[in-house]
Amino acid sequence: MLQVKRHSLIVEYVVEKGCARVNELSQIFGVSPETIRRDLTALARNKKIVRSFGGAMISENNASFLAADTPTNHGNFVDKAEAFIKRTKEQPERKMRIAKGALQFIHEHECIIMDNSSSCWFLARQLPDIELTVITNSLNIIQTLACRKKIRIVSVGGEYSERHGDFHGPVRRVHYQQL
Repeated sequence: MLQVKRHSLIVEYVVEKGCARVNELSQIFGVSPETIRRDLTALARNKKIVRSFGGAMISENNASFLAADTPTNHGNFVDKAEAFIKRTKEQPERKMRIAKGALQFIHEHECIIMDNSSSCWFLARQLPDIELTVITNSLNIIQTLACRKKIRIVSVGGEYSERHGDFHGPVRRVHYQQL
Protein backbone atom coordinates (compact mmCIF):
# COMPACT_ATOMS: atom_id res chain seq x y z
CA MET A 1 0.00 0.00 0.00
CA LEU A 2 1.28 3.46 -0.87
CA GLN A 3 2.16 5.75 2.01
CA VAL A 4 -0.36 8.39 0.87
CA LYS A 5 -3.19 5.84 0.91
CA ARG A 6 -2.11 4.49 4.31
CA HIS A 7 -2.00 8.02 5.74
CA SER A 8 -5.52 8.68 4.49
CA LEU A 9 -6.80 5.42 5.98
CA ILE A 10 -5.04 6.09 9.30
CA VAL A 11 -6.73 9.49 9.57
CA GLU A 12 -10.12 7.93 8.73
CA TYR A 13 -9.60 5.26 11.36
CA VAL A 14 -8.55 7.74 14.07
CA VAL A 15 -11.47 10.06 13.26
CA GLU A 16 -13.89 7.13 13.42
CA LYS A 17 -12.50 5.65 16.65
CA GLY A 18 -11.33 8.85 18.33
CA CYS A 19 -7.90 7.35 19.00
CA ALA A 20 -5.65 4.47 18.00
CA ARG A 21 -2.54 2.75 19.34
CA VAL A 22 0.63 2.12 17.32
CA ASN A 23 0.44 -1.67 17.67
CA GLU A 24 -3.22 -1.67 16.65
CA LEU A 25 -2.49 0.32 13.48
CA SER A 26 0.56 -1.84 12.75
CA GLN A 27 -1.61 -4.96 12.72
CA ILE A 28 -4.40 -3.36 10.70
CA PHE A 29 -2.09 -2.08 7.96
CA GLY A 30 0.44 -4.91 8.03
CA VAL A 31 3.47 -2.69 8.55
CA SER A 32 6.00 -2.38 11.36
CA PRO A 33 5.34 -0.27 14.46
CA GLU A 34 8.27 1.93 13.39
CA THR A 35 6.54 2.66 10.07
CA ILE A 36 3.34 3.58 11.91
CA ARG A 37 5.28 5.85 14.28
CA ARG A 38 6.78 7.67 11.28
CA ASP A 39 3.32 7.90 9.69
CA LEU A 40 1.80 9.31 12.88
CA THR A 41 4.62 11.83 13.25
CA ALA A 42 4.10 13.04 9.67
CA LEU A 43 0.32 13.23 10.13
CA ALA A 44 0.73 15.15 13.40
CA ARG A 45 3.13 17.57 11.73
CA ASN A 46 0.40 18.25 9.13
CA LYS A 47 -2.18 18.62 11.94
CA LYS A 48 -4.26 15.69 10.67
CA ILE A 49 -4.03 13.93 14.06
CA VAL A 50 -2.63 14.60 17.52
CA ARG A 51 0.27 12.38 18.50
CA SER A 52 -0.10 10.88 21.96
CA PHE A 53 2.02 8.54 24.02
CA GLY A 54 1.81 5.19 22.20
CA GLY A 55 -0.63 6.27 19.53
CA ALA A 56 -2.73 9.08 18.12
CA MET A 57 -5.98 10.92 18.73
CA ILE A 58 -8.38 12.94 16.67
CA SER A 59 -7.10 16.45 16.05
CA GLU A 60 -9.08 19.54 16.96
CA ASN A 61 -9.31 20.30 13.23
CA ASN A 62 -11.05 16.99 12.61
CA ALA A 63 -13.17 17.35 15.77
CA SER A 64 -14.28 20.78 14.54
CA PHE A 65 -15.01 19.33 11.12
CA LEU A 66 -17.16 16.61 12.66
CA ALA A 67 -19.03 19.15 14.76
CA ALA A 68 -19.58 21.36 11.70
CA ASP A 69 -20.98 18.36 9.87
CA THR A 70 -24.00 18.29 12.20
CA PRO A 71 -26.73 20.85 12.84
CA THR A 72 -25.69 23.29 15.55
CA ASN A 73 -28.36 25.84 16.40
CA HIS A 74 -32.09 25.19 16.35
CA GLY A 75 -33.72 27.68 18.72
CA ASN A 76 -32.33 26.90 22.16
CA PHE A 77 -30.78 23.57 21.10
CA VAL A 78 -27.00 23.49 21.04
CA ASP A 79 -25.26 20.61 19.28
CA LYS A 80 -23.69 18.14 21.70
CA ALA A 81 -20.14 18.88 20.53
CA GLU A 82 -20.44 22.63 20.02
CA ALA A 83 -20.24 23.77 23.65
CA PHE A 84 -17.24 21.58 24.42
CA ILE A 85 -15.38 22.38 21.20
CA LYS A 86 -15.97 26.08 21.83
CA ARG A 87 -14.37 25.76 25.27
CA THR A 88 -11.35 23.91 23.84
CA LYS A 89 -10.69 26.85 21.51
CA GLU A 90 -10.67 29.42 24.31
CA GLN A 91 -7.04 30.07 25.32
CA PRO A 92 -5.76 26.63 24.19
CA GLU A 93 -2.07 27.58 24.58
CA ARG A 94 -2.63 28.60 28.19
CA LYS A 95 -4.60 25.42 28.94
CA MET A 96 -1.85 23.31 27.37
CA ARG A 97 0.82 25.03 29.49
CA ILE A 98 -1.27 24.42 32.62
CA ALA A 99 -1.77 20.77 31.63
CA LYS A 100 1.94 20.20 31.01
CA GLY A 101 2.76 21.86 34.33
CA ALA A 102 0.24 19.67 36.17
CA LEU A 103 1.89 16.48 34.89
CA GLN A 104 4.67 16.81 37.46
CA PHE A 105 2.09 16.29 40.23
CA ILE A 106 0.65 13.08 38.77
CA HIS A 107 2.49 9.86 39.56
CA GLU A 108 2.06 6.19 38.80
CA HIS A 109 -0.41 4.25 41.00
CA GLU A 110 -2.32 7.39 41.96
CA CYS A 111 -6.01 8.15 41.61
CA ILE A 112 -7.11 11.51 40.21
CA ILE A 113 -10.51 13.09 39.66
CA MET A 114 -11.10 15.08 36.49
CA ASP A 115 -14.22 17.14 35.86
CA ASN A 116 -15.66 17.98 32.46
CA SER A 117 -13.65 21.17 31.98
CA SER A 118 -11.70 21.71 28.81
CA SER A 119 -8.59 22.28 30.96
CA CYS A 120 -8.92 18.74 32.33
CA TRP A 121 -9.39 17.48 28.76
CA PHE A 122 -6.08 19.14 27.79
CA LEU A 123 -4.49 17.40 30.78
CA ALA A 124 -6.02 14.04 29.79
CA ARG A 125 -4.48 14.40 26.33
CA GLN A 126 -1.02 14.79 27.91
CA LEU A 127 -1.24 11.89 30.37
CA PRO A 128 1.29 9.15 29.61
CA ASP A 129 0.09 5.55 29.60
CA ILE A 130 1.01 4.76 33.22
CA GLU A 131 -0.70 2.78 35.98
CA LEU A 132 -3.21 5.43 37.02
CA THR A 133 -6.89 5.59 37.96
CA VAL A 134 -8.90 8.49 36.56
CA ILE A 135 -12.37 9.19 37.92
CA THR A 136 -14.41 11.47 35.69
CA ASN A 137 -17.90 12.53 34.71
CA SER A 138 -16.66 13.69 31.28
CA LEU A 139 -17.41 11.60 28.20
CA ASN A 140 -14.74 13.55 26.29
CA ILE A 141 -12.09 12.58 28.83
CA ILE A 142 -13.28 8.96 28.82
CA GLN A 143 -12.93 8.86 25.03
CA THR A 144 -9.51 10.55 25.16
CA LEU A 145 -8.15 8.05 27.69
CA ALA A 146 -9.77 4.97 26.16
CA CYS A 147 -6.62 4.23 24.12
CA ARG A 148 -4.40 4.14 27.17
CA LYS A 149 -4.09 0.49 28.19
CA LYS A 150 -2.66 1.11 31.68
CA ILE A 151 -5.01 3.90 32.74
CA ARG A 152 -8.07 2.66 34.61
CA ILE A 153 -11.09 4.86 33.89
CA VAL A 154 -13.94 5.10 36.39
CA SER A 155 -17.00 6.82 34.97
CA VAL A 156 -19.19 8.65 37.42
CA GLY A 157 -22.76 7.99 36.36
CA GLY A 158 -25.78 10.21 36.25
CA GLU A 159 -27.89 11.77 33.57
CA TYR A 160 -25.96 12.46 30.37
CA SER A 161 -25.88 16.07 29.16
CA GLU A 162 -25.39 16.28 25.41
CA ARG A 163 -24.62 19.99 25.64
CA HIS A 164 -21.77 19.58 28.10
CA GLY A 165 -20.64 16.02 27.28
CA ASP A 166 -20.85 14.97 30.91
CA PHE A 167 -22.88 13.07 33.47
CA HIS A 168 -24.58 15.03 36.24
CA GLY A 169 -27.35 14.87 38.81
CA PRO A 170 -27.97 13.03 42.07
CA VAL A 171 -26.41 9.73 40.95
CA ARG A 172 -23.14 11.49 40.18
CA ARG A 173 -23.17 13.31 43.53
CA VAL A 174 -23.68 10.00 45.38
CA HIS A 175 -20.71 8.47 43.53
CA TYR A 176 -18.45 11.39 44.48
CA GLN A 177 -19.60 11.26 48.11
CA GLN A 178 -18.68 7.57 48.28
CA LEU A 179 -15.12 8.22 47.11
